Amino acid sequence: MDSGENHEGCGTNVSTTSHPLHATPLAFLLGAGLLAAGGPPGLHAQMETVGKSSDSPLELIAPGRTLTVIVPSHDAEVHHAGGVLAGSSQLHRDLIRRFAEQHYLDVDWVRVERWDALIRSLVAGKGDLVAADVTVTEPRKRMVAFTVPVHRTREHIVVRKGDRFESFGDQAGREIALRERSSFWRLVQRARRDHPDIGVRLVPENTPAEKLLADVTEGRLDMAAVNVGDGETLEDEWPDLRTVSQPFSSDAVAWAVNARAPSLLEALNRFLSLEQLARLAHTERSGDLPEILRRGVLRVITRNNAATFFLWRGEQMGFEYELLREFAKQLGLHLEVVIAPRHASLFEMLEGGIGDVAAASLPTDMALRLPGVAMTRPFNYVHDYLVARHDDSILGIEDLGGRAVTVRRSSAHWHTLERLRDAGLKLDIRAAPEDAETETLIAEVAQGRLDLTMAASHVLDIELGYRADVRKAFTLRGPVALGWAVRAESMELLAALDAFLAREYRGLFFNVVYQKYFENPVRMRRHREGRVDHEHADGLSPYDAIVQREAATHGFDWPLIVAQMYQESGFNRKARSLAGAIGLMQMLPRTAREFGVEDLRDPEQSIRAGVAYLAWLHSRFDPELAVKDRIWFALAAYNAGFGHVRDARRLASELGLDPDRWFDNVEEAMLLLSKRAYYRQATFGYVRGHEVVKYVREIRERYRSYLQTTSVR
Repeated sequence: MDSGENHEGCGTNVSTTSHPLHATPLAFLLGAGLLAAGGPPGLHAQMETVGKSSDSPLELIAPGRTLTVIVPSHDAEVHHAGGVLAGSSQLHRDLIRRFAEQHYLDVDWVRVERWDALIRSLVAGKGDLVAADVTVTEPRKRMVAFTVPVHRTREHIVVRKGDRFESFGDQAGREIALRERSSFWRLVQRARRDHPDIGVRLVPENTPAEKLLADVTEGRLDMAAVNVGDGETLEDEWPDLRTVSQPFSSDAVAWAVNARAPSLLEALNRFLSLEQLARLAHTERSGDLPEILRRGVLRVITRNNAATFFLWRGEQMGFEYELLREFAKQLGLHLEVVIAPRHASLFEMLEGGIGDVAAASLPTDMALRLPGVAMTRPFNYVHDYLVARHDDSILGIEDLGGRAVTVRRSSAHWHTLERLRDAGLKLDIRAAPEDAETETLIAEVAQGRLDLTMAASHVLDIELGYRADVRKAFTLRGPVALGWAVRAESMELLAALDAFLAREYRGLFFNVVYQKYFENPVRMRRHREGRVDHEHADGLSPYDAIVQREAATHGFDWPLIVAQMYQESGFNRKARSLAGAIGLMQMLPRTAREFGVEDLRDPEQSIRAGVAYLAWLHSRFDPELAVKDRIWFALAAYNAGFGHVRDARRLASELGLDPDRWFDNVEEAMLLLSKRAYYRQATFGYVRGHEVVKYVREIRERYRSYLQTTSVR
């Protein structure tokens, strides 16, 4: 197979699986190339002699078992592995607790004083794994098994602010402090051949990074090589220091696992992969419009319901979603959706910078109660109705005395009911769970589990379009203006949203979208029947069973493949591209034949070939790449060919970008490969880079939507 094949139409959305963690092989997705499940040769005999202080390693993941975890005694010990900021130790502990909860395991923490004793304690049988920032090295891989990378560290030279460091040639007569067995050692040795005046001071391997940083700050060292973890910076804790702009080496950091516990290793790999792929929080706080434009992404925090945002047969839909997608399109932005776990979380997440806009049928007068929030001009006007069963005789407010109305405490409905009660009405106001949607409460009323509830007219109209067991009793409030929320300091974003709504409100685009969701009973029923969420989904696609089997064969999570399949073909098994790609996974016949498949119009054969091809591409990338990056590289290669992705990684490195990260790094280089000045220098030449970037981003977005709106995990 030509590694540079421009495989047209190979791309879609990604997702994760609900298979038992101990049942699915993870040869590709979960770190092919790491230690084999049975451990390194000779280790079994060694372990037989030393034994374990309690009993054998945790070989079987079963409820009630105890997971024995070796950790450093103090958070500061984390720095011994290279991380320069505190808090990493707590991250490891939190991950272990979540893993244990998922498997109903008890946890026994074994604390070790010295960093260099962690691996020795594991080999001596003192625990099942080491949960700390352990750098993956070849000597260690001969002693223990390693999980997929938890993250990566980049070894930088750290100097004082104001010190010159443009190249090694600037450092004659100065000394670099290095830990023994540092991965930076070889680079320094090469540099010293050309610049013999550079001095080297070796320090013990377990020297804390804090000490090296303090010594540089106070002038006892000229400079030091220190590992900096993904997303970490020096500025907060070490304001007088700076890192040299580019790292000089990159190391995978992982958990070390007892080599006699292959099922534990497999379960941990699966857990960590899901954690990394599904992580939705953003480390970069959202800013105002200039920052959003620089980033190229508008983040919208919302809820999954029929009036706002939902998945329908693999497609992202919803009235507010389509309006905001048009706003983003007009500004040249990509739209990302973040689902708040509870309605009460919408504003917490907004103020915390996880998103730029909160959109979930929000009354504009809510801003009066939230000083940190500003509301846009209205995009819709509704009335709030009391909702009763179809045979309930309630007619007006005077009939509400002694009745129980259930609504969310965070909703505007709660405040409406409180005002009625304060006015003297004997009303029983009951709090619904904050993760309950209004449509769920309506269903509870219909089934007699709740007495009454409240709903905005646009939400209730959707429900009444397919059910006759509830009715609008009477209006309690209205008209109510609905808008979107931004942080109070995001005034430029607010102005842009207001200008958009002023242009579009009740215009052609607005009216078409409004009619689509609220005035077309046939379409409204179809949307209801095909919705994908916790309550309504019978599956993600018509081909879930086939995908589950093929994904398990190669260690992929099946909803990931379903999402990719939708991106490729929209679940149309007869799809054919102009380039000749065929079927659900849009494979070229010559590529499919290399995987033993002849009939790409047959769903089973198409899925088998597509998953096998993705797995083959995934295996060609460095096994110690972070999981969350390796899968994006594989998907980019599925769309454009492995050779073009390799060109983009090489170009990213030349441009000072990180060749091990897809988003905001290699994808930027991929865009440049459609420009003559860059593709003429590339091995595999021209590529439609914007298509590849769009492809991977849309896959990630639909994958995230699957995770946030369904229970497939």
